[in-house]
Amino acid sequence: MTDSSDLFSRFNVLDQLLSQTQNLWQQRPFHWLDLPWRQTHPALCTWLDELSMADLQALKESDSLMSVLHAWIPELSLLHYFSELPTISPQHITLPARIETGVPGRKWQQVCAFAGALTQPHPRPWLEWCAGKGHLGRVLGMMSSQPVVSLEWQKKLCDDGNQMAERDGVAQTFVHGDAFSDSGRALCQSAQSAVALHACGDLHVTLIQAASQAKTQHIAISPCCYHLIQSPRYQPLSQAAQQSMLVLEKADLKLALQETVTAGQHTQRKGALEVSYRLGFDAMQRHALNHDSYMPLPNVQKSLLQEGEAGFADFCRWAVAQKAVAIDLDDYDLAAFLAQGQARAALVAKMELIQQVFRRPLELWLCLDRSCYLEEQGYQVTLSTFCERALTPRNILIEATLIS
Repeated sequence: MTDSSDLFSRFNVLDQLLSQTQNLWQQRPFHWLDLPWRQTHPALCTWLDELSMADLQALKESDSLMSVLHAWIPELSLLHYFSELPTISPQHITLPARIETGVPGRKWQQVCAFAGALTQPHPRPWLEWCAGKGHLGRVLGMMSSQPVVSLEWQKKLCDDGNQMAERDGVAQTFVHGDAFSDSGRALCQSAQSAVALHACGDLHVTLIQAASQAKTQHIAISPCCYHLIQSPRYQPLSQAAQQSMLVLEKADLKLALQETVTAGQHTQRKGALEVSYRLGFDAMQRHALNHDSYMPLPNVQKSLLQEGEAGFADFCRWAVAQKAVAIDLDDYDLAAFLAQGQARAALVAKMELIQQVFRRPLELWLCLDRSCYLEEQGYQVTLSTFCERALTPRNILIEATLIS
């Protein structure tokens, strides 16, 4: 685990290194028509130019990518050294088999790993934040024989969770409410352990702020979806992060989440097809509308993504309707623009390959901001991972105990 005395120094090192290299990771690959590093990193670009899509895929899946790129980006060694976290060996949990009924297998493994990794020594009542059906709360309640209050926004999930708690004999009370409301924040009390497994963005930030204000004795969170924030830009929590020169947009916050270790081959194929279609349409709209900037599109239903020129035509009709632009598809050679999209997809893949090695350092920067904030509020904080990345890439555990 990372000792709290190390948090600020680690943050400062990561902040300095990420600032020095931000031209490499703080880019928007879909907006570029060529590699943006021709002047600053010419040798790196020459190497990237020679890579095929098969090469890119192999490097993306390789454990040696960081060492390969170190030849052109020497800061990577320190970045990844200061981004390494130990994995807690979870305590063995003995639970009745019935308790996992109705819980997806991967989710159940994450819940048990998180619960087994908690180190707080003195059982207290639990507050489960953004609980869903309360799987984590049920496990913690059964492990500790302590009551659980589970806050959840969706009424149906509260009802389902109540039924499961009654089935399993757990003293678990569901509160149907808004985590951002005063009544939601008021659930945080001093003699309590507050937990959140993969609460998104501002939701887990709200718990950190509300629980620290209430002097909640123990807080444990695994952050997720850092980009789901109400502000247009990231608002640092800690004094250390507020002094940083980094300005993070929502697109930067998404970078930490762009991992596919849990995605199947079908999902990856659909993703690659969508990229080529989006870029092919972008090439067409630049030509048709006579301007030179990327046109972002909303999320598309994956069922619309069919292979071939006919599938690309369907996608373009959808995109024209979404953006309400005056483009008559009959006036253009769709096959030619699809070929441009496929070529630009290779460029995007090369840029994303470089960004890949900065994802974990950026995520740790964000987690250190949260950890430093908690230390500033009087907590002893540890950082660790509660499971392997193959189970979930969002495996960072922030655990804070109030210093009495």
